[in-house]
Amino acid sequence: MSKASSSTELTPSIEKTLNFLYVEYGVLKDMYSGSESAIQSLFNFYMTILSSIIGVVILILQVSKSFSLTLGVVGGLLIFAIVIGIFHQWGIVDKYADLVHYAGAINEIKTNIVKYLPATASTIYEIPGMTSSPADNANKSPIDRWEARMWWLFPINVHQLFIAFMNSICLATLIWIPILYTRTVISNVGKGATASFIVFWLSIIANDTYAKIKLRRELSRNNRKIGGG
Repeated sequence: MSKASSSTELTPSIEKTLNFLYVEYGVLKDMYSGSESAIQSLFNFYMTILSSIIGVVILILQVSKSFSLTLGVVGGLLIFAIVIGIFHQWGIVDKYADLVHYAGAINEIKTNIVKYLPATASTIYEIPGMTSSPADNANKSPIDRWEARMWWLFPINVHQLFIAFMNSICLATLIWIPILYTRTVISNVGKGATASFIVFWLSIIANDTYAKIKLRRELSRNNRKIGGG
């Protein structure tokens, strides 16, 4: 297709193409906003449940007279919080995959619209980073190359990171349940603290790795759907 760089007049075919792109842009923008709202709603619901669990734990600690029963209930609530976190993290990653997919499609539409703009406007609305050449990859800094290799280690967004953090705290706290039950805190405080620290960081890494792998799978599935695979 010819660009509109030599003239501000648009042919009927180009105008028809632009109208189609504008409509698609509006639809994708609405879907993008809907995915953003869905992520925030899921996170708000998770926070509501988590706040309720914390409130019940505090209440149990204040009113329960049985030490063993208290430990059992608190341990059960911690496990429940972890399960709820896993399910909400799953939903948030799904919605975030949609968000990334829509954002990519919006950027592609922007790039195609720019092709039809006059030359004076095209330079203003250039979208950097849409294409990458082997030379660009070769010029990456060591930190960028390290991040590319360690992609599985990083969280996908703040919501997922917070859920991973809370799941890890709950899992690390569970380490102390048998220690408290046997009333050997003084003799096992060092081992308990070390085990909690290791479990916490391993859980953070496991949660982030799961989120990144699931995100990549969902994006790959979306691409196959578009390609008709």
